[in-house]
Amino acid sequence: MTKKNSEIRSAVIACSPAFMATAVFSFFLNLLMLVVPLYMLQVFDRVLSSRSESTLLMLTILAGFMLLVLGVLEAVRARVLVRTGVKFEGLLRNRVFAAVFERSVGAPGATRTQALQDLDVLRQFLTGSGLFALLDAPWAPIFIGVIFLLHPWLGAAALAGALVLFALALLNEILTRGPLKAASERTIKANNFAETSLDNAEVLKALGMLGGIRSRWAHHRLAAVSQQARASDRAC
Repeated sequence: MTKKNSEIRSAVIACSPAFMATAVFSFFLNLLMLVVPLYMLQVFDRVLSSRSESTLLMLTILAGFMLLVLGVLEAVRARVLVRTGVKFEGLLRNRVFAAVFERSVGAPGATRTQALQDLDVLRQFLTGSGLFALLDAPWAPIFIGVIFLLHPWLGAAALAGALVLFALALLNEILTRGPLKAASERTIKANNFAETSLDNAEVLKALGMLGGIRSRWAHHRLAAVSQQARASDRAC
């Protein structure tokens, strides 16, 4: 294991209690997702047959309270992950900056800010919807099984819906992977070109090359934006 991977692993381990707490929150959040279907089943089974307004009132109050708890847990989980991302970045920030500085001293023409941008992307992943989906996914088979216990037809419908969503997500990944990769490469190339040009800004201005440099940079940026637009069109 390299030193870089060891430092990242140490940062992840330091944040692991927060990740475990988030996983626990995800369990209860997914459990509370059953509130609405259970409420509707109870209304059809108990309220409509007995025409009891008091039963309907109590079921509504209970369902409303559980949905309020759902909202609170969702907000708490989001706040925990945001603070975890800040802590994770804080553990690696100084080391990454020192590495970027050392690389700039040893190779002045090298890309200087890409590692800092990568750290920012990693922090955003830890606080974004992608991690939420990753934490929620393991509970899906369990709750589909619970729905099967309620009624086989309901379980079959839930399973079919889950399979359709999974197929659509997989198709979206396959269709957008290439354009997104190309867009990322073009963006990095445009940033590197701009950074290199800025190092020699005075010379380029004196030689009257600003227009040509701007045109080449705009070409790289246009290619990146075009690839991103292509990926977005495929994802729609």
